[in-house]
Amino acid sequence: MYADEEKAVLDMAVRLRRLSGGGIKGIVVDSAVRGHAVSRLQRQWITVVNYPHAQSNPDGGPANRLNATRQEKDHLRRISVHADENGTPCEHFIYAYGGELVQLVETDDGHSIVRLPVSKYEQRPNRDGTRREYKTVQIDCDIAGSYTERVALFHTDSTSNDPQYNWGEVVRVFAPTTVEFQYLYGARNDTESRHADLKSRIKYLPPDIPGQDLRMLSAMVTANALAWQVHLQAREQPNVFDGTA
Repeated sequence: MYADEEKAVLDMAVRLRRLSGGGIKGIVVDSAVRGHAVSRLQRQWITVVNYPHAQSNPDGGPANRLNATRQEKDHLRRISVHADENGTPCEHFIYAYGGELVQLVETDDGHSIVRLPVSKYEQRPNRDGTRREYKTVQIDCDIAGSYTERVALFHTDSTSNDPQYNWGEVVRVFAPTTVEFQYLYGARNDTESRHADLKSRIKYLPPDIPGQDLRMLSAMVTANALAWQVHLQAREQPNVFDGTA
């Protein structure tokens, strides 16, 4: 038994990936998995797709996660330094903000947050079998023009001057503002809907854990069997729905 949902995900996700022979590449979860747990899963080659926790969200709640009062968490990720045409150092402050990398730019009105386009994403293996990850972002400089900067995601390189922090709180491979995130996270909504439907149809749930496991396992096998036939049908391959299997 597990004390909370996060510990259950940490254990089972890694075990399931091993059982799959590395076939499982990521998980879509809610915000119960956060911070150091996100970083641990990322190091174990499991990409976490979920919303980072907000710094504050006074008007939040069910179905109202994103609203005008939501304030994202942020932390300085790297100070990108390059020389201008006179050889003078020019600094750009890169922040991890609500799951993505941004630049804090000074304007006449104060400061403005500018999202940094990602031109490359990399995974590198460590000697102990874990991985480290990087994004290369494009920075537009009024003095030197555009250039790129490679930024570590869930770790801090020992050879850098980057700060140490709990990066799983503010960084994601797929930022919530991206099309990829919206597509992947939509699968969680579909799963939750199916789960709610399943619970509403269950008239009797065994009181013991083995009995409940068997009931849930049967539902999973049924759902997977149907999904496989839908997959085959969509690709015009032999399937039971068309009577061609």
